[in-house]
Amino acid sequence: MKAEIKALFPTPLYRSSIEKSLDKKQLKYLNSLKLKRNNFNSTSEETYLLEKPLFKNLKKEILLRVNDYFEKIIQPGDPIVPYITESWFNVTLPGERHHQHKHPNSLVSGVYYLNPSTIFFYRQYDSTIDIDNTAINPYNRYNYYENVNTNDLILFPAQVEHSVQTYKGDAPRQSIAFNIFIRGKLGTKSRLTKLEI
Repeated sequence: MKAEIKALFPTPLYRSSIEKSLDKKQLKYLNSLKLKRNNFNSTSEETYLLEKPLFKNLKKEILLRVNDYFEKIIQPGDPIVPYITESWFNVTLPGERHHQHKHPNSLVSGVYYLNPSTIFFYRQYDSTIDIDNTAINPYNRYNYYENVNTNDLILFPAQVEHSVQTYKGDAPRQSIAFNIFIRGKLGTKSRLTKLEI
């Protein structure tokens, strides 16, 4: 039967790779950070990691990709500038996991990977019925996973729930996560939508 199916309001997942790996000094610093438990894995007490001079070049590379995300996906017509609000180090040991969650008070979230891993994303929907499927496609799937490599960076809308399922690697799973917000002027006075942030 002839029919057309369109994807309404797709959720973007931006993926890029940073060519230069972290150096020994940066890795030593990360591994010296004081960690705290985050339900089922650990995260650094330091939450402004990318503000450290040691990570100046990494932050620059991340912001190049953040700006690319905004230019290609959001395509703002308002004079806004995205910036990193918080950034922290995550460690998931073999047998641990990272609970399903999202990032409030943020527009975009990102992760930079120090070693290969997998991240799961979850569809947000409200349904009163649950129909078993004979096949999974982009329209009926409830979750999606992305395999990532060392030095990969991903960006996605902060309201998208995500997790790390039980980690089966040999070495600790390590990543630097961060949130993005904006500065600038939004809207117009005539539409009663003017906002400066």
